[in-house]
Amino acid sequence: MKNFAITNTNHRNLDGLRAIGILGVLATHFFWRFGNVLFCWVSIDLLFALSGLLITGILIETKEDKKYFQKFYMRRVLRIFPLYYLLVIGFTIYIYFITNRPQDFQDYKDHLVSFYTYTQNWSFIYNGVPVEGHLHHTWSLAVDEQIYLVWPLLIWLCKTKKQLTWLCAGILLFSFGFRVIYIAWSANHESLNPFPYFFHTLCRIDSFGAGALLYCLIKFHPQWLTKTRMILLSVSTFVLLLLFALLDNTTYFTGYFMSNFGITVAGIHFTTWLYFAIERNYAFLNVVWGSKILVYIGKISYSIYVYHLLLYNLLLPKLSESMNLFAATLVCLLITFAVSMLSYTYIEKPIIKLKRKFSYQ
Repeated sequence: MKNFAITNTNHRNLDGLRAIGILGVLATHFFWRFGNVLFCWVSIDLLFALSGLLITGILIETKEDKKYFQKFYMRRVLRIFPLYYLLVIGFTIYIYFITNRPQDFQDYKDHLVSFYTYTQNWSFIYNGVPVEGHLHHTWSLAVDEQIYLVWPLLIWLCKTKKQLTWLCAGILLFSFGFRVIYIAWSANHESLNPFPYFFHTLCRIDSFGAGALLYCLIKFHPQWLTKTRMILLSVSTFVLLLLFALLDNTTYFTGYFMSNFGITVAGIHFTTWLYFAIERNYAFLNVVWGSKILVYIGKISYSIYVYHLLLYNLLLPKLSESMNLFAATLVCLLITFAVSMLSYTYIEKPIIKLKRKFSYQ
């Protein structure tokens, strides 16, 4: 990525932000019983925005490569598929051949094809979310994969800086508008899922679009960013805090204001974080985001995300028989980190090295 505006130092900051995103996910899924951590669910939009920034940067900088599509898709396959299908295949074996409670997983069996085709978010919308939570989190991986299928083509079709910028801005605005309309429509139509917009691909690409737009602004309109970055951060922070103030433990992300506006505001808010991470003008943020522990957690974050809910749902019932619930949750967290570290070292890293065969020129 010879023209990419992000240096190795900035990548450390972005790894740190990726760690913050995954820690928010862990807080939401592991510690929801112990306090009001439900606001941490918005950290998934930090991960979506980061994906939009990095993927769009790669695609824009490699548009002239003769094997543009082949290299992008092969690199994505090597990065994402091995761990994901290890999870899905392992879970399939568990629910069919290992568990002594096969009746508890019938709804997963009904959804199973969708997990193999990265379409489980649609299955969650139209067939309902499985009762057991083992693979609930994979809806966001499905959304990512569906974006990756079409985003390279859309970037490739744009021939000018203006077209690229408007494409990314358009994705952000379209997703926001579509979600508002879809929520209003679904309120008058019965569904097996009480909040289908949360899983709908077109309702969740606004944060990806915000990250993608950030890359275009960094590359094509840096002066505008310099003038407006503090305004964007201040306004988005104020609005996000206001929306959280309107929530309580029962509304979570389903309240009117949060569901309609909060997801997009969160995406824009976190995108300003990404810009500060790239800009590197704030020593304190560089120290925090670039710290060794956060950078390492960021590097193993994909393993953490893939494994965490499966491990939590398998281990917590057993562990809580011999210790209190909070201690059992902490043990689940430690095991998740241990498994993820081993997975990153012995599965992810060797496979990632294969991406060199598809290096960009």
